[in-house]
Amino acid sequence: MGKGTWIGVAALALLVAGCASESNASQTASASSTSTSTGTGTSTTVAAGHHHEGDPTDPDRPTIVEVHGSERRELADQLVQVRALALQYPTVADAEAAGYELTTPYAPGTGAHYGKDQDTQPPGKPLDLTKPQSFLYDGTEPGSRLVGVMYVQLGGDEAPDGFAGPLDTWQPFPGQCLEPGTTDPVFPTKDSVTEAECDDAGGTFVDITAWIQHVWVVPGWEAPGGVFAPYNADIVCADGTTEADDVEGCPAPS
Repeated sequence: MGKGTWIGVAALALLVAGCASESNASQTASASSTSTSTGTGTSTTVAAGHHHEGDPTDPDRPTIVEVHGSERRELADQLVQVRALALQYPTVADAEAAGYELTTPYAPGTGAHYGKDQDTQPPGKPLDLTKPQSFLYDGTEPGSRLVGVMYVQLGGDEAPDGFAGPLDTWQPFPGQCLEPGTTDPVFPTKDSVTEAECDDAGGTFVDITAWIQHVWVVPGWEAPGGVFAPYNADIVCADGTTEADDVEGCPAPS
């Protein structure tokens, strides 16, 4: 189960200093946030997430957060692990060969999702980094390239115990409208769906909350809003816009 577009809050920051797994070099992944490092930690100004219909920023989320030594190193190691996992599937053809299936059309902000239902994570357990629910691509052709990763927890009243530190921005989406007999969304690029809309579309409405986290760790596709931004503003339709149909996604190139 995956959606092409998800409402999100302000996000992030940095790929964090101390990636010991890769030559101990300090890394940052933030084009629209600023950070200043001291000997013991990093203070990060969190940038607003990209959203096509306004920014529902959580007013309770701090605009300055600190990520200190061991926590920073743990997060850095986690992000390196996710990136290495994702790079095993550099194209749509690679993902399909490994059993991942198209679950959403190509949409602005998040791309096309290729996922596995069995990698949706249960509530009440720590995040399993080895099981992203979807890999995201810049199209749906066999040669379309990897752009990002998405984790999904289905169910639960609280966000998953996710990445180290306070920077990940899991968002709850109550109520799911699915194709009958599947876990595929009826409206893959729509932010929210009412039960009435789902009924009108012939879908199956499920009263359960999905918790979503995109992770932008693919080299060359770092999101301007940061590694945990809900959207990647560099992912647009072929005509350069972010105008997409709720069901079909971006229009086909003319």
